[in-house]
Amino acid sequence: MKQKDYFEIACKLFGIYCLLVATNYGFKVFPDYFLDRGLGGSDYYRIIVISRISEVLKFLVYVGLGLYLLRDGRIILRFAYKETSGNEPTDFSSIYALSLKLFGIFLIIKMLPYLLEISANYVYYTNAPKFMDTSEYKRYVNIRTVPTVITFFLGFYLLKNNNWFYRFGTSIIDKPAPVKD
Repeated sequence: MKQKDYFEIACKLFGIYCLLVATNYGFKVFPDYFLDRGLGGSDYYRIIVISRISEVLKFLVYVGLGLYLLRDGRIILRFAYKETSGNEPTDFSSIYALSLKLFGIFLIIKMLPYLLEISANYVYYTNAPKFMDTSEYKRYVNIRTVPTVITFFLGFYLLKNNNWFYRFGTSIIDKPAPVKD
């Protein structure tokens, strides 16, 4: 098997992971839909709707991504591998490069709910009535935005072009062992 074959199998496993995560959000979304129906029109209802939209988006993103990775995933495969790459034999260095790409997918998948949560908190504290204390939401956005965005884009870097990490990792591995007398 070639690198691309292993990558495609791993993408399908990540698809199953996404569907499992989606079920977790589904259990939060659907029972919540039937609660607090009598608050229509109030400022509190608007805030509750924003919160629910965030949860629904997380559910839909994970279901969509999971189904896409299970069924096809060609766009991700083309993004991760150029036309000629990925056909190398599976020696240690190519398995290491494959692992870096898969770790990139993991980072992207892992950061999706944080990005949606940051967005929801931002919308929440910018639209909340003036009498509500939104300092916790604002602090969450201020603290989590930079590390989450950096980690998300690091995932894309590892998926597409992981040269620095590849060279660093293989230079440590390729050093000869010290000779013992």
